[in-house]
Amino acid sequence: MSHAMNRYWVNFAATGDPNGSGLPEWTACGPDGQRYMLFGGCHDTPGNVSCVMVK
Repeated sequence: MSHAMNRYWVNFAATGDPNGSGLPEWTACGPDGQRYMLFGGCHDTPGNVSCVMVK
């Protein structure tokens, strides 16, 4: 997982886009709500996730 995260950061720093060959697509968030990257897919999450994670 650390190798994939490193590649996302390097791609983002070099091009402004974290996506690259061999990586699952990291879609941009938009006004329709928050999206989280999960390796293997990107899924919508409930609106209170950040509050739950802080507790």
